[in-house]
Amino acid sequence: MSTPDTALSAPKSPIALGLQLKFSVGAIAAFTPSGDINARITHQTSAMEGMQTHQRVQRSRGPGYQKEKTVRTRRSFGRHEMSISGRADGYHPAEREQLAWVEEIKTTRMPIERIPDSVQQQHHNQLVLYGHLICETEQLCEIELRLNYVNPDSAVETVITSVLSAEALAEQFEALLEPVVTWFNARAEWFQSRNIALQALTFPFDDFRPGQRQIAEAAYRSSLQDGQLLLQAPTGLGKSMASLFPTLKSLPKTQVEKIFYLSAKTAGQASAEDALAQIHTQRLPIRSLTITAKRKACFNPEQPCDPNYCDYAKGYFDRLPRALEEVRKQPGHWDKMRLEALAQAHQVCPFELSLDAAREMDVIVCDYNYLFSPSTRLKRFFEERKGRYSVLLDELHNLVDRGQDMFSAEVQKHQFQAAKKESRVVYPTCVRYLNQVNRAFLALNKSLGSIASEIEVSAEALKPLCTRLQQFLTHLETLEAPQGLPAELTQCLFDAHRFLQVFDKLNDDYATFVLDSQNNSTVRLACVHPGQQLQEGYALANTLIGFSATLSPKAYYGDLLGFKTRARWLKVPSPFAAENQLTLIATHIPVSFQHRSKAIPDLLSLMTTFVAGKRGNYLVFFPSYAFLEDVRAAFETMFPDTSLHCQTRDMSDQAVKAFTDGFTEDSERLGFAVMGGRFAEGIDLKGQRLSGAMIISLGLAPKTLAQDALSRRMHSEAGTKLSETMAVDPRATPVNGYDVAYRYPALQRVIQTGGRVIRSENDQGIVLLVDPRFNAADNQAYLPEHWQTKIIHSSKELEAGLEAFWRSCEEPA
Repeated sequence: MSTPDTALSAPKSPIALGLQLKFSVGAIAAFTPSGDINARITHQTSAMEGMQTHQRVQRSRGPGYQKEKTVRTRRSFGRHEMSISGRADGYHPAEREQLAWVEEIKTTRMPIERIPDSVQQQHHNQLVLYGHLICETEQLCEIELRLNYVNPDSAVETVITSVLSAEALAEQFEALLEPVVTWFNARAEWFQSRNIALQALTFPFDDFRPGQRQIAEAAYRSSLQDGQLLLQAPTGLGKSMASLFPTLKSLPKTQVEKIFYLSAKTAGQASAEDALAQIHTQRLPIRSLTITAKRKACFNPEQPCDPNYCDYAKGYFDRLPRALEEVRKQPGHWDKMRLEALAQAHQVCPFELSLDAAREMDVIVCDYNYLFSPSTRLKRFFEERKGRYSVLLDELHNLVDRGQDMFSAEVQKHQFQAAKKESRVVYPTCVRYLNQVNRAFLALNKSLGSIASEIEVSAEALKPLCTRLQQFLTHLETLEAPQGLPAELTQCLFDAHRFLQVFDKLNDDYATFVLDSQNNSTVRLACVHPGQQLQEGYALANTLIGFSATLSPKAYYGDLLGFKTRARWLKVPSPFAAENQLTLIATHIPVSFQHRSKAIPDLLSLMTTFVAGKRGNYLVFFPSYAFLEDVRAAFETMFPDTSLHCQTRDMSDQAVKAFTDGFTEDSERLGFAVMGGRFAEGIDLKGQRLSGAMIISLGLAPKTLAQDALSRRMHSEAGTKLSETMAVDPRATPVNGYDVAYRYPALQRVIQTGGRVIRSENDQGIVLLVDPRFNAADNQAYLPEHWQTKIIHSSKELEAGLEAFWRSCEEPA
């Protein structure tokens, strides 16, 4: 039999291609920033406003004016190549006594004198780069540079002009390019040595697990073809390593510069870090890094990201080069603790350091939003500088919910009321604008004329509120805030800005509605179908591999995730012996919402029988925190001497770790958790650390306007609508709108939760599903094929089933 890495061996011949990176003009202009970090939004204009302002200015320029003038150049360094491209906002050739001129338009409500010098310098650098490239292309001797700041409300233009010769521009161009070239050459040298070394990378275990080789070979082939591969494989198979290892092995052939390993949860990042730790034991020149969320990484979470309040922000860019020099000298993985130590040593912000250090990395582990979210996407890689990238999407099924959340926005009336109270003394001028926003909320509610808690509303009806939100943002631009903005006011600023950005993009993928509860109104722009916007993220990857234990039905995930004909789907059967897991379905206890309180005594009886079948550790999963607390109270009353370990809302990472660490091979623990929460997926309780999971209720979500809107979208006049995925796959089963909106998400959570029980080929355990609805044929058909299901109608039948199963586990094979 071949060694694990033989099938994936990289070529022994010299590498023909080299590093190829594409830089935007803006990225070159801002490559070596200096001074402080200041996270406050500097222009407070939406993308739509910027586009409309640009178009208005460009239309006013008259004949001869060329808008969006394309410029490009490239530099080769042996086998390596960097290219620079951009579009100048406007260019006018020379005529009569007028020199040729190029302009850069910046839309801003901020007074010019308040724009930081460093930002204005970057804007000027852009013009220099455009000016040089145009002089080179048009063979000009000199050109006029016009930096044009435009207020979108008043249309007032403030123009800063200068005239430079072609020689002067060429000199400045080379000066701006010098640090980029220096960095590029160092990166290219690392890239070359890394790819040569990766030919020696071997699979870090003695052999592949059953099913892993099939995944690894498919991932390798897909990487070589710049393909999209969607993998469905059981929990515990080792999908992280089976995807990451072949992607690394493919780098010498694909010339991919970076691998982005994206996940929805901390547990997914931990799986990636575990796989990388195994790979780094071979001590090859590979650098990897985990980007931790800002709220978790920040040294001063209570302070604004402002040099007046945070010493780690003040002078950050001046101290950054030495920190990056240390990063370049040290391969291996940079996790949260290692980055924090480096940040402390150099007195720089740890979160910003992780972003800047990422340009030196070969593998980046981070959240989905760093690729897909318009507000947090890593523009430095996906817009300003572009290389060849491989993207690995862990627990891909989570991207449906996360996509809906990333592309949605909301504003809450009580948030603005709280900001008004907070600002009344410190910033009284804000009160007027906050009152106007409050009145817009009131007027909107009055116009709806309904007392319902959830009301669908047209985009047209939201325009008065949007106008007031924009006026509020405009005022903040002119506000002198030496003390920094208070927390509530800052939150309003970001909420309003995000809301207006999303409002500009409203289409059929969205539902807009008002939630009214306890004197608070929430206006929500809900993205119900994220597929189209997710495609924008996929397009940024040269090769993409997504994997999950649950990607069925294909039509459901293909449509909502936006995968088209390019994607190849692979379903890997479970290698685990079917007789090692028993799935019991208790049909005698109704647990739908209206029956839950009456079901508690019967559930406690069933629970005690379940855990008495065999000494060990058990988890009971509930459809909501409210129901968990009701059963917890009853359990503690009935069994006051029994220790119970319960999930709580907003548990910290440390609390989650303490919870799972208590489940050992020798312990006897009973835990309560919530379906779809921190313990429903991603935890790794192998062997005897988990003997069984009891899942109470199918867990259908309450009906909402957003999900109803999704249901309607998936329906045609005949009652069902074929998705684009199904249109190219006639064998697919038609998708029912209700199933898409409610049933499939619920069943997916059940499967992910039940997957905690069998994590390796030696594990044995029981999944107990409690809900008569699990007995429905269409629900049973959705459960994994390797789940052996048996219907029970009483605690007595449960006891008999448990006894037979555990006895069979003790018998020799």
